Amino acid sequence: MINLDNLKFVDGDFLNSESLSDMLYENEGSFTEKHQTITFEDNYKEVTINFEVYVDGTIDEDNGDYWTPPSCEVEVTEKEVTIEEVFVDGELVKLDNEVLSKLEKLIEKEL
Repeated sequence: MINLDNLKFVDGDFLNSESLSDMLYENEGSFTEKHQTITFEDNYKEVTINFEVYVDGTIDEDNGDYWTPPSCEVEVTEKEVTIEEVFVDGELVKLDNEVLSKLEKLIEKEL
């Protein structure tokens, strides 16, 4: 059905790495974002995946002093994707847990 080795990123409506850092700071170190979408292409098939992502991280903030300017460093320590739906050419499909797990890892790399 889907050849995971041939999937190529096409488009998506999801948080990128810069947005992840901003959201971590705004949410004090962790958050879950629902209603994320990513689309891949497998030869001539379009694979659209709806998912949510949980992000955890650290925030190192220094207010500075008279000689040192303030600084803030945000680091993503964990990204966990949970797939909600998978569509192949517009049709909802059911995939086994092994394929879902591989797709989740593929999505985590794109974030």
